[in-house]
Amino acid sequence: MLFPERLRQLRTQSGMKQREVAQALGIDIPMYSRYEHGERRPKREQVVKIAKLFHADANELIALWLAFNAINEIGTDRLATLALRYLRDELEQDLFEEDSVPVQSQKTIDNAQIQDEVPEPNRTLVAELADNPFPKFLQGELADILDKIEDESIDCVLTSVPLDRNVRADEQVMSQLKRVLKPGGSMMLNLPGHEMSENTCRRFLQAVCDDNGIVLDLRCDTGTVCKTAFDMKLRSIGISNDAEAIQGAHKLIQQTPLSLF
Repeated sequence: MLFPERLRQLRTQSGMKQREVAQALGIDIPMYSRYEHGERRPKREQVVKIAKLFHADANELIALWLAFNAINEIGTDRLATLALRYLRDELEQDLFEEDSVPVQSQKTIDNAQIQDEVPEPNRTLVAELADNPFPKFLQGELADILDKIEDESIDCVLTSVPLDRNVRADEQVMSQLKRVLKPGGSMMLNLPGHEMSENTCRRFLQAVCDDNGIVLDLRCDTGTVCKTAFDMKLRSIGISNDAEAIQGAHKLIQQTPLSLF
């Protein structure tokens, strides 16, 4: 039994509905359902929340989550069995070495190991744009992609479609947005019922972006922001978790440029 099965078992035993668990975690029902079916993996801090919610052993649940992550990375590879053997041998060797270290110096060594094992984020997305006039469309989780963008590199952050309230309430996402935005940069996050038109998008970009500005669209489901930026010769990055939306945004770039208002 790995993480998805254990998660489903805990929820069933608790008598809670998927809707109730999703609400407690601050996510939508489809996302939580994907956790139970092994189609998506929650972040570690969410696993801790889940353990508290079900009054379960957090260490057990995190260990199952780690095992599930490892299986997802190598499970379908023909060398998976050999890789797992190497991993087991390495972990056993580490445990043996730790047992031989005097208790007094163990904390210092552990801290040094933690510092060595946590690499600096590889933030190069804006650099990869170079002078390419075509938008860079990326599919994936918003927080994960934001983590790959350089500090203070974005002139304008906006969305042409309403941004989910859970995203706007996500402290990690909002902290990342503040990090990537240049000093004096602008941010406009649409609320429900206020989809941005092409003309509004153009006027906003004209007001806040320099000639060589970089625009970040957090929800490029319509492609309007990146297309408008492209027409204005601005560089842009568009993010979506929907593959069809990414394809549609690509096609929009190939169409006739948006008319001036």
